[in-house]
Amino acid sequence: VRLTGFVPEEDLPGLYGAADCTLMPSLDLEGFGLVTAESLACGTPVVAAPTGANPEVLQPLDPGLVQPLTDADAGPAVLESLANGTRALPDRDRCRAHAGGHFRWDTPVAAFERAADGTADGRGRA
Repeated sequence: VRLTGFVPEEDLPGLYGAADCTLMPSLDLEGFGLVTAESLACGTPVVAAPTGANPEVLQPLDPGLVQPLTDADAGPAVLESLANGTRALPDRDRCRAHAGGHFRWDTPVAAFERAADGTADGRGRA
C-alpha cells in the first residue's frame, strides 16, 4: 500500500498502471468518481464502496468490485481477500475495454449536441 498524497496529473497513468488494484473506500462526495474511470482506463481494477456512481461504473464490469469497504466488520475481510489473492479481479485487458467502451469523450459530446439542437440523431432530423 502506498499513500502518495497529491500526485500531478501527468504522473497518474504511471501510478495507476503500476498498481495491482485501486481502492475507493469513499463514504460520500465522490459523485462520478473520475479516479475509478481513470484507473480502469490504465488497466487497473477498482474495488469500491457502494457510494456515488461506483456501482453504476463497476457493476457492468464485475458486480464483485462493489464491496462494503467502509463497513467496520466486512471491510477488513474484503481487504484481506484482495491481499491474499482469494478475491478474483478482472484482468487489465477487460478493465481497459470496459473504460474504453463506456467513458469516451465523444459519447457525452454527441449526446450534448443532440440535446442542444433538439434532435434525436444530432443531424437536424428528429
